[in-house]
Amino acid sequence: MRLELYHSYIDTADRALTERLWAHLPPSRREELAPRTPASRAEGAGLTALLTHALEQWQTASGTAFQTVPATALTRPFARWEVAPNGKPFPAGISTPQGVVFVSFSHSNGHLLAAVCDRPLGADIQAWEAPAFAPDRFSRTAARITHPDESLPAAPREVARRFAAKEAALKLSGDGLRRALCLVAVGEDETDGASLHFCEKVSDCIIAVAVSR
Repeated sequence: MRLELYHSYIDTADRALTERLWAHLPPSRREELAPRTPASRAEGAGLTALLTHALEQWQTASGTAFQTVPATALTRPFARWEVAPNGKPFPAGISTPQGVVFVSFSHSNGHLLAAVCDRPLGADIQAWEAPAFAPDRFSRTAARITHPDESLPAAPREVARRFAAKEAALKLSGDGLRRALCLVAVGEDETDGASLHFCEKVSDCIIAVAVSR
């Protein structure tokens, strides 16, 4: 299995960056992002450009398992954008000279993630400092996402880790947030026929990836 993770961070208040990326977005992606908040639009536009970088690295075979990409490198949004009726981007993968590759995206508090793999996957990034994991809220978040067969996570970081794993599993299946997180059970390294991988190379985030076996 070949799996590569590309991370970047953008200042969502940087209007010059957002406007530059927005001007070159494919019409379908622009239509998808238009109803969102300004911060979410900025992150969405950044992800489209991060995909361009990730695919270039993949095709030159110079990619690494994890890479942080400076925001200044987010210059060219991917020329087309495909979304299935259930909202899953590029459900059949993307054709490259090296064969079909599969991609998954996530964003949290300005952090961007593009995951590329030679197998179907789902990926999620969660910032430790996100409101849902704050000391006065994490227990409610834990109760909301815990499956009956799971123990209740006891600390904010445990909640964030499990939240990311469940989001990744749902992105792999294509269910997205249409299915409640409490209906998804995850283990330390697997979920519903998929393998789970975690990355904490970004100091203030957790990354989870669910890869089809």
